[in-house]
This record gives sequence, structure tokens and C-alpha cells, in this order.
Amino acid sequence: GALPRVKLAEYQKQTKVYAYPLDTVSFTEGYCVAIGEALAAGARVVARPEDAVEEVYGRSVRWVRAGIPGERFREAFAKAVIEELRGESSSRQQVTEEVIAKYTWKNSGELMLKALALAQENNLKKGA
Repeated sequence: GALPRVKLAEYQKQTKVYAYPLDTVSFTEGYCVAIGEALAAGARVVARPEDAVEEVYGRSVRWVRAGIPGERFREAFAKAVIEELRGESSSRQQVTEEVIAKYTWKNSGELMLKALALAQENNLKKGA
């Protein structure tokens, strides 16, 4: 069920690895805020690169490719999670910090303002 944001943040701070296999059969979230929250909380992330998540999070996430069919994908995903739990993978800390810094509220707001200004400029050109 739903958790208060404060309680959710407490759990996230305790998370060592966030495993997000992305269900390709049902509707998924293209940007995946949950991955960003996990990274911000200091967790390592293992995910399947579907939708826009690989473009957004890049090398800060350990990707397990979707091309591996069925049981082989599950095995590869589980192996990646175990390696992350054991700390056997390469460190992505610097890249993770860069990704987190890129998606602050301030930066997101500035990008939105630029997009709105560009849309307004384009509309003015069409109307002239």
C-alpha cells in the first residue's frame, strides 16, 4: 500500500540495491522517477533499459539487456543484483552524482521555461 513520503525516504536510505526489471508487457513509466530516487538515496540500481530510462540515467545504472529471453534474462538479472549486493561491480559513484545533479528541481524548472519560451517563439513566428 501507500507509504507516507517520510517513511518511504527512510526505507530508501536503507536500500543497498534497487532492482527494477521493468515489465515490458504492461504500461511502464518512461522516465522512472523511482530509479532517480534510489540513486539519490545512495542505492546501486540494476534495471532493464526500456523506454527512456537508459537515456536518462546512462552509466549510473547497471543495465541487463532485454534481448536475453525468459529464464535466461531472470538469471542474468538475479546475477547482476547479487554482484551489486556483494560490491563486485565497478563503481559508478561519480556518474551517479552527475545524473543526480542534472535532474534537480531548479534544472528541471529552467528546462521547462526554455521549452515554453521556444514554443511561444515558434507560435509567434507562425502567426506573423
